Amino acid sequence: MRSRWPEGAVVARVALASGLVLLLGVLVSAEGGEAVAAHRVPFPARTTTPEPFGEPASLPTIDLVSRTVTLVPVTKDLGDAAEESPSGTAYDVRLNANVLFAKDSAVIRPQVSARLAQITAELKRRGPGAVTITGYTDDLGSEEHGLVLSRQRAAAVRAVLEPELPGYRITSLGKGEADPLVPNKDETSRARNRRVEVHYEKS
Repeated sequence: MRSRWPEGAVVARVALASGLVLLLGVLVSAEGGEAVAAHRVPFPARTTTPEPFGEPASLPTIDLVSRTVTLVPVTKDLGDAAEESPSGTAYDVRLNANVLFAKDSAVIRPQVSARLAQITAELKRRGPGAVTITGYTDDLGSEEHGLVLSRQRAAAVRAVLEPELPGYRITSLGKGEADPLVPNKDETSRARNRRVEVHYEKS
């Protein structure tokens, strides 16, 4: 049975129908893409500039101005734990009792151990001899109390030196307020009179 349409017309109609199908597919794809894009959650744009850090946490501070620090009083004329007076055969050291001991105490402070070690090293260098250690106080308090305290302080220095000096003849004694270096008229002069003296004579 022959078609009512000429052969060329049939071909044209088939091409037209194919084009319409293709166009419809493109339109449907475009609409679907827009629908998907509409449901996407946008991500923030990436930036190359780092965000600044927040303010650093404040550190605790220590108020040193309002605090009081207790210092050991040292008289200007002594200035150190000891004054030395060496000679050829003798060696004399005057120890500042205000630095060596607390008030009314015969316990040597740990801070002066290095200074006493230096004195011991010097006595060792000079070789065996006679060492006399004498303690003195000021005129405050009773004479008896000052005498006892001066003996105790001299004995405390002897207890440090003697174990390191075998073969040395070491003695210790206290004279209390006797033989002051300066008159006991004020605290400065009294501080100078509070002392322990070490005298060495080479054998």
